[in-house]
This record gives sequence, C-alpha cells and structure tokens, in this order.
Amino acid sequence: MPQQHGAWAMLVVPAVVGTTLLVRDHGWRWVALPVLGVTLVGYLALNAVTLWLKARRKPRYLPPVRAYAATGALLGLGVLATGPGLAGWLLVAAPLLAVALWLASQRRDRALLSGVVTVAAACLLTPVLWSAGLPARAPLGALSAVADVARGAGAVPAQRFGVVVFATIVELAYFVGTVVYVKTMIRERGQRSWWRASIGYHAAATAALVAAAWSGIPAGVSGVARWGLAVVLGLATARAWLMPVLGPLRGRRITPLQVGLLEIGFSVAVLVGLLLA
Repeated sequence: MPQQHGAWAMLVVPAVVGTTLLVRDHGWRWVALPVLGVTLVGYLALNAVTLWLKARRKPRYLPPVRAYAATGALLGLGVLATGPGLAGWLLVAAPLLAVALWLASQRRDRALLSGVVTVAAACLLTPVLWSAGLPARAPLGALSAVADVARGAGAVPAQRFGVVVFATIVELAYFVGTVVYVKTMIRERGQRSWWRASIGYHAAATAALVAAAWSGIPAGVSGVARWGLAVVLGLATARAWLMPVLGPLRGRRITPLQVGLLEIGFSVAVLVGLLLA
C-alpha cells in the first residue's frame, strides 16, 4: 500500500469531478466503473513497480506487481468491452507513465519531474471520464470525439468541453503546487530556494486564475466557481509562504501528518469549487 497518503486526494478529486461532469453532460455510463477501477489499480501497480525497480528487481517485490497487473488487465478488458473508444487516451497517458517508471528505475521517483508527470496522469481522469459519454469514432476513438467537440462539431456544445478543460487545468495547477510545497516541508525543508520557487509558482497560478475569472474565461464556468477557486489558490499561496516560515525555516518540525491534514482541507475546497463550475 502506498505510503504517500496525500496522493489519494490526487486521485479522488479528478475522479469525482470527472464523474460529475460525465453525469451532468451525458448521463451515467457504466464504463465509468471499470475506468475508476483500472485507475485505482494502476496507481497501486505504479507504486509496486516503483518499489521493485528501486530494489534492483528483487524477486520478493514481484508478487504485488503480478497481482496488480493481472487485476488491471481484467479491468482494462472491462473498459474495452464497455467503452472501446477510451483506449485512445493511452496515447496521452502512456508517455507520462513511461517517464515516471524510468525515473523510478533511476531511483529518482522523488524528483520533481516524477511528481509532475504522476499528477498529470491522475488529472487526465477528468477528461477521460467525461469523454466516456461521447460517441467515439475512428481513428482515435474518444480523442477524435473530443476534438470534434472542441471545434464545435461534436455531440455537445464546445462550452461544456471548456468546463472540462478548466477543471483539468485547475486540478493540475493545484496538485503540482502541492508537490512543490510538500517538498519545502519535508524533503527540501529549510531550503530557501525551494521556498521561493513554491511561493512564485503559487502566486503565478493564482494570478492566472484571477485573470481568467476577471475576463470570464471560460464562458461555461460559473463566476462563483472561478472566483472561489481563485480565493482557494490565493490561500494556498499564503500557506506556501507561511508554513515553512513557521516550521522548517525556523528549525521547527511540522510532521507529515500535519502537512497532509492541511492539504486534505485544500483538496476539499478545490473539489467543491470545481463541482460548482
């Protein structure tokens, strides 16, 4: 079982948002169940493979890899049976997972890049679930259907796709910021360069969201959601500045549990904001 308990929010938020947008725009689709299942098992498998690679492929780490791989394969067949067009998303997800596994093989699974690509792969769950309600077509299945919607020739208004894009970008921006912030509290604690980078990143993300809210972009997102999420990211920026000052930069220890509990609160706030979109 993965020890990075905060990573569960990285899966839950995109899953809930994607499922909500799917139901709101298309109605329920049963393919969502195997998609959610294969995502969960895929995360567990990624963790197991990472441990196996870091352990120089020791045989004792293989049983969970095999178990998760077998379970994931069965769930994958369920996805192909109920929503074959979704296989097109592998063209987007596979490179991200390949980078994560390569970094694990180099024992660099705690590198910033590893966190970013893992977050990106998790956030894909939102558009993947939403696209399950589209009539897939050749050559790329759901990806082709999404492209049709984006250019205004799809089964749903392009404005609805704008909401999906907005939600995915906000998820990505928030969780990448969390990766950087957590490093300032744990692995890179006391490093002022990381602290400044974290503040700068969060401030830039907040400014971008404020600009989007001010200009009403995208049109399909409610003003309450836009401004509410801007406030949440603003508070996250304050947290990125204040928490290291109260803790590591003054030689005081803030436990991973304390860091994680605060992040749960922020994740819930982001989730609520996105559900209001």
